[in-house]
Amino acid sequence: MSTEVLIAIVLVLFLSALALLLWYWKTVRDESRRGETSLSTFESESGGTDCPLCGEHLPRGVKVHSIVYPGSEFHLMRIHGCPHCWAGHPAPAPDHSLHRRRCPYCTAEIPENGYVMARVYQKPYRRTHVNVYGCTVCKPGRG
Repeated sequence: MSTEVLIAIVLVLFLSALALLLWYWKTVRDESRRGETSLSTFESESGGTDCPLCGEHLPRGVKVHSIVYPGSEFHLMRIHGCPHCWAGHPAPAPDHSLHRRRCPYCTAEIPENGYVMARVYQKPYRRTHVNVYGCTVCKPGRG
């Protein structure tokens, strides 16, 4: 084999490996961005979790309705509640205090058209962190 053919084969192998690495990097980056858009609804983890507003246990797959507004350092989120929060609306029963929506920050009862405001920090290689900083009752005009 001549030297030119050997150099051509090495060059083709190098460019193929480089293309494969770039494809992998783009796929990983797109997957992480897809995770950002899926934050519009908080999906409970394996085994379930509790609703941050009404405290009802949510089995795996039940979602809390929330809206995410993207930002540069962190995202802003409005949390409206789970299906249990809205089961008693628009006319909740007086003895149905289990599903009243309460702000985790100030513990005030959230009105029907109200919501909880939070910051969402999403860093690579770390779990998403949500920091509730108030509701429409304790921080009016902020969200």
